[in-house]
Amino acid sequence: MSQPLSEYDIIFAGAFCLQAVRQLALSQGA
Repeated sequence: MSQPLSEYDIIFAGAFCLQAVRQLALSQGA
């Protein structure tokens, strides 16, 4: 796991983070 993140990895992680934040906001009724 010592190789740097590729652009695809960053985009995938960002999308995953966005989805998690959306789920959190929905569950809190924001």
